Amino acid sequence: MRSTEHTGNSAAIKGDCPWLASEDILEAGDVVVTVEACYAVQGAEFEGGRKEDVYTLGFVGKKKQLVLNSINRKTLVKLYGTNVSEWKGKPITLWVDRNVRAFGEIRNGIRIRPTAPQVQQKQAEPPKPDTFSFGSLEAAINGATTLHEVEEIDGKMRAAELTATELKQLSEKIEIARLTLADNEV
Repeated sequence: MRSTEHTGNSAAIKGDCPWLASEDILEAGDVVVTVEACYAVQGAEFEGGRKEDVYTLGFVGKKKQLVLNSINRKTLVKLYGTNVSEWKGKPITLWVDRNVRAFGEIRNGIRIRPTAPQVQQKQAEPPKPDTFSFGSLEAAINGATTLHEVEEIDGKMRAAELTATELKQLSEKIEIARLTLADNEV
């Protein structure tokens, strides 16, 4: 027989359990998760071989489910209403209450915060200006048939990321196009 010292989380000692326990998140503080679905589980097995029919919450990207007690169910109703299908995709915050009375004693228990978490939304990125290459701008200048088109190309050229040499060459071509088209429009 060989033994090694276990120094990890105590949750590992309880083995492969499908139910989320307070010790799984005890040191994590508030944990924001997204509800995947609410499940009706028949014959769920708990410590000591006890079997029970329960409702659970599954979470997006998480393996373990939270057995739904009446307090957490009522919190979900306050947050998201009585239609359980409306809970899907909603964020909730789990935390460990160290003063839960259960089975005749005070224990740790997982609770759902009564306010929806402030999920950081991705900041909308400012639109990037269209990027134009030297070649595409040069072709546009050569194909321009009106002064209006030349002015539009000039604006695109100023927004493009060009070298000083490329900018100079295109500016010269823009001036030639302006002069040529101005003579044709007179």
